[in-house]
Parts: sequence; C-alpha cells; structure tokens
Amino acid sequence: MKSNESPAGEMSFERVGDSWQIAVRTADDLFHVRELDAALWAMTSLPIESVSCDPEFLAFMDDDNNGRIRVDEAKRAISWLLGALKDYSGVNASSDVLKFSAINDETPEGKMLLRSAKLAMENTGTEEPSEISLADIRDRKKIMAAGLQNGDGVIPPSLIPDPDTAEFAFCAMNCVGKVTDVSGLDGIDLDILTRFSDLLEAYLQWRDEPLQNPEILPYGEATKGIFALYTELAPKIDEFFTFCGILRMSAGSTTRAFPALDVMDSAALGKYLASAPLLEPNEKGTLLLKSALNPLYAEKVTAFFRSTFPEQSEISEEEWRNVKTKLAVFDAWLKRKNTTCLDALPPDRLQYFRTADMRARIAGMIEFDAERKDEIACFKDVRKLILYQRHMLEFMNNYVSLKSLFNQDITSMLLAGKLVMDGRHFTLTTRVSNVASHKKLAVNSNICTMYVDVSTGPVGAVRKMTLAVAVTSGDMYSLFIGKSGVFVTPDGVTWDAQVIDYIQQPVSFSEALKMPFFRFGAFIGKQIDKFFSARSKEFETGFEKSVAQAQSYDPQKAPEAVKQQTPAVSGSMLLMGGGVGLAAIGSSIAFMAQALHNISLWNVIGVLLCVILIFGGPVVVISLVKLYRRNVAGFLEAGGWALNKRLRLSRKMGLIFTNQPRIPVSTLLNPVDVVESFLKPARGIQAVVRMSAGKRVLLVFLALLLGIAAGLLIWHCFLSGLPLFQCGK
Repeated sequence: MKSNESPAGEMSFERVGDSWQIAVRTADDLFHVRELDAALWAMTSLPIESVSCDPEFLAFMDDDNNGRIRVDEAKRAISWLLGALKDYSGVNASSDVLKFSAINDETPEGKMLLRSAKLAMENTGTEEPSEISLADIRDRKKIMAAGLQNGDGVIPPSLIPDPDTAEFAFCAMNCVGKVTDVSGLDGIDLDILTRFSDLLEAYLQWRDEPLQNPEILPYGEATKGIFALYTELAPKIDEFFTFCGILRMSAGSTTRAFPALDVMDSAALGKYLASAPLLEPNEKGTLLLKSALNPLYAEKVTAFFRSTFPEQSEISEEEWRNVKTKLAVFDAWLKRKNTTCLDALPPDRLQYFRTADMRARIAGMIEFDAERKDEIACFKDVRKLILYQRHMLEFMNNYVSLKSLFNQDITSMLLAGKLVMDGRHFTLTTRVSNVASHKKLAVNSNICTMYVDVSTGPVGAVRKMTLAVAVTSGDMYSLFIGKSGVFVTPDGVTWDAQVIDYIQQPVSFSEALKMPFFRFGAFIGKQIDKFFSARSKEFETGFEKSVAQAQSYDPQKAPEAVKQQTPAVSGSMLLMGGGVGLAAIGSSIAFMAQALHNISLWNVIGVLLCVILIFGGPVVVISLVKLYRRNVAGFLEAGGWALNKRLRLSRKMGLIFTNQPRIPVSTLLNPVDVVESFLKPARGIQAVVRMSAGKRVLLVFLALLLGIAAGLLIWHCFLSGLPLFQCGK
C-alpha cells in the first residue's frame, strides 16, 4: 500500500456509551477517520486546556493557535502523519522512538525529515544512527553542543576534532573576538575568521621584513634586547653629550655645586643620582666607560656599549649617533607591528597556520554549517512526527471516539485526574474556569456535580485550579460544601482539594427511593423545630414575667385576696402542669389505640402507602427520570466541548467514574471492633458491656409497651374521674 492511500478494509463501528462510534485501533483506521463525516465524530471541538496530554503535541494539533482543536485540524494532522510515514508499526505501538526506515523518503518533506533526524543523532556522537527517540530530539542543548552543525554559522573551537585547527580557532578568538552559538558555546564566525586571517597574514609579513632588509636588525637577534636598553638610557646619554658641548663652549670653566647630602638617607641619594649626569662631562666629549659612572646607571650603560662596541672603552658622540641611526630603523619596524597577540607563538607555528590554509578549513566548516540550517529548523517537524506517532491513536480514542473515556485500565486525556474523598474515587473530572457559567449548562446533564478548588506547591509558588467533579454512584448526603480531600493529576502530583459548590441531583436508584423520606424527614424536622422554638419562646417570656411579678410583690400593700393567691410558678402549679402534660400524652396514645382497635392492620398499611405514594411518589418518579436522563455529554459540554453523541450515563457506567475501592485482603483479622478493647475500667467507671442487636430491639419494644400501658392507664383514670395516685388501687 502506498503512503497516504486508504486501506482496503471498511470502517468499523462499536457501541460506546449507548451510541455508535467508529473503532480506532490501528493506523489503518486513521484513514477511515479522515474520511468520516464530521457529524459522525463523537466530538468536533474541544479546548486544549482541558486535555491532559503532552502540551507540545496539543500545540501541534492546534495549527491555528486559537486554543481549540477542531475536527478539520484533527483531519489535517492525520493526513500529515500518514503522508510522513511509510511504515505505521510505530503508530500502532504508540512508540516514542522513530525508525529512520519508517520515514517516507519518497517526498521532499520526507527526505528533509530523514536528513534532519540523522543530523540530530550524529551531532550527539552516534555513529550510523538508525532511529531517534523523543528524548533525543528534545535535548536540543545536547544536540547543539555536541555537534559542529547547528545551523548558526558559528564554530566552537572546543568541538573541532583536529587539534591544529582548534588551536587556530582559539587564536582567532583571543586576537579578534568571539561569538556565542545557539548551544551557548563560544566560537568564531566567518567575519571573525576573515579578520583574524588578514591579521595573521599582515603579522607574518611584518615578521618576514628583517629577512628582506637586514638593516632592521643591526645587531642580529640581540637587537631587541639592545633596543630595550637604548630606550631606557638614550635620554641620559644624550644629556651627557649635551653637557660636554656646554663645557667646551664655556672654555673649560665649570662650577661644581654638591648639595649637602646625608649619606644615610637612601631616598635623598637616589633622587640626587637620578638627576645627576652619567659621569662628569669633558671637553673632548668622550664617554669613558672606565670612569666613575653614575652608580645608578653604570651597569646598564656598560652592558649596552659592550653589546654595541665590544672592544671599546671610550665612546664618541659620533659613534653614539651611529648607534641611534641603526636603532631608529628597528624602532620604525616595531612601530609597523599590527598586533601583539601572536608574539607568544613560535614563528614556525604561525607559518604552519599559513601553509596549512587553516582559513580554508574553518571556512568550509562554517559554510557546511550554514547549509544545514534548513535541517536544523526541521528538528521541530521531527518532534512533531514522533509526538503524532506516540499520541495520535490515543487522542482519536478521546476525540472521534470516546472509548478511552470509559476504560478504567487507562487514564483518559479528557479527565483532569482523580479525586479521593469520602472513601471513594471520583474520576470524571474536568477543569473549570467559571463555576457559575459551568453550572448553567451542567444542570442539564442531570448529573450530581461538585465544584472543587485544588491547590499544590510550596508557599510563594502555590498552583491552583477549579474542577467540576461528577458524582455518579453511591449517594450525595455525606458530601457537602467545605469537605476536604486530595486530588491526583495524571503526572502523579497530589493536590489539596475542598468542595466549594455543588449541583444536587439523584446519584443512584436507592438514593432516589430514599429521597422522599429524607425530604419528608427534613420537612417534619423543620416544622418541629419551629413549633418547639415558638413554645419555648412563649414559656421563657411567661416565666420571665412571673419572676418579675414575684420580685416586685409587696404583701402589705396588696389586697387580702391577692395575698392569698398562689404564685403562678409555684411548685404545685409546676407539678400540676407536668401531670396534665403526661395525662395528655397518655390519653392521646390511648385514644389512638381505641380508635385503631376496630381498624384492621391492612387498612392502616394501605393508608400509609397511599400517603407515601401521594407525597413521595412524584419525587421518586422525578428522581428516576433524572437518573435515566443522566448525560455525560452534557457534563462535558459545560466545559466548552462540542459533542455529537448523547452518552447516556447508565448505572453500570456510573460505577466507572465513582467507585469505592475494596479492601485488598481476603482475610479479616478480627471481626470485632478493636475500639471496644480500648474501653478499660478506670476510677469508678465500669467497663461497657457489649449489647447485641437483638437485645437493643427487645429493649426498644419493651419501652414501647410500657409507654402504651401508661397511656391506657391515664386514659382509664381520666374516664373514671379518679386521682392518678388512686387509679392503680
């Protein structure tokens, strides 16, 4: 089969989440995906921020860089992948290693990909490479630093294998300058190479001048040392001969003035000698080397003239001028010197650089490096190809088909991670940017949804995000705003989690049946709270009023009748009120018992069932309908995804996204609660005796019988008109 041509097989579909979706198992299925009508895709668009996958892969898929991957972009990515390869075994294996033999080198783009991949591996020192991994192509620093060819036209001397050529390049850097290549190493470019080569040629020509003109070195190899002494002594020697001329003009008369010197003051002596002439002037104008020379210069003067006039002990002014003339030629030659950075290298070494044509060698390297610029730029496409090979099948099973979303053996790209809370795992999680906007759409999915804030990281570098978490099995009653847990992202990072809001919907069939009773119980509880709150308030008000009256009561001023009146809160009145209350409770029970005496048990049960059906039936029906209409697509669409499929959430599917892990052992060590063993006798407190469930039921039953008997007794006393304490006699 030729690359990028459709295979002979037909499209295959499978049922996923109560809808038919295309099966994407191998690279051959990608041909069919590319041809499939967009209306038959499970999804046509999704925001890349909600996908848990390699960010660079998602950036390549989003070719218009708008933050979303549309169906047309997905199809273009498939076409590019299928066209770049001729062997799809790497795609089928989701491998992050690209075989060079799998690249389609029959197209210009494929040839460039192959050359680029080979260059990357050669730059790392691999001989005759046959494959490249994602880690290899992403280690750009290693690729660039390990090879001369990185497309920037800069050659680092440290990477040049030939030591002579590397030495030449180091000299160029030291003399002319350096530039930094893309890997961060110092090197030279064509401009530095040209400037240094010209500098070297001019320097060599300057050094060769003495060979053409021997007058430049009048004293041979010793000229340099002699010239150094000449530069230091010339002013003093000229001064001496000037003094001699002045002496001749004054007809030999001279006045000597010796300052009063302290011979123990070395500083003063040194200052005097520095200003004194080399020796005493004479009318003949001859520098006598054996005379009393100025001790500050004597040694250097003797050495200088011994080198220039080895056999003479007297130097005339004319001879001195001849020396100056000779050394002036050498001085002019020195001033023509263009650089000093090459002085440390032997002349033969510099001459070797010229004859070996180092300039041409490095220029060839720079030119070759520049020619690889396109291949270096293609490193990005090599990464793209490896990422597509690694993730394309997985991505399509989360896009054109949502098979991976329901697979518990893998972590779907569409899921943000796993929330651990309330002893359960919640895996249907997505990122949310705006909770209010998400709730408006998510409520239509009929899925119970928690909104959870998660955070991780050290102080000062805390990362945060908000999640929408679907509760698909169990119940919702133990989940509330403020409840905490942990969240684990696919990369293994653990985050602190806390519920900040939720959408309450029925979660399971059992919860739907119990919901009327919970709501009825909550309603009755609220009414009882209101009733007793009102009665308690009335009692407190009356009690406070009675206490106030009792405190302000004056028996001398009050009428006689008032004096003998029993206080409203006296002990007898309280006892009477409690008796009346107990009688009322007992009479109510007796009245109900007498009323129900002639009614059959089945009638009572029927009435109760009717009440339950009338008040709880609609709630149960609505809850069951909502459970049946639970829609995963609606939950995902609230996060900005564009889905074509409905994806009804069944009870079995709900167990996929919310589950309680089992204890990973087959044997229970102790069926008795170990907490009871911690309850020990201490300081008058007796040990708690464990009571069985049957005994508890019996105790409750006996208490109920006693309550009914007390009620009947009170009712009998009330009909008989007897006092309560005489009724039992």
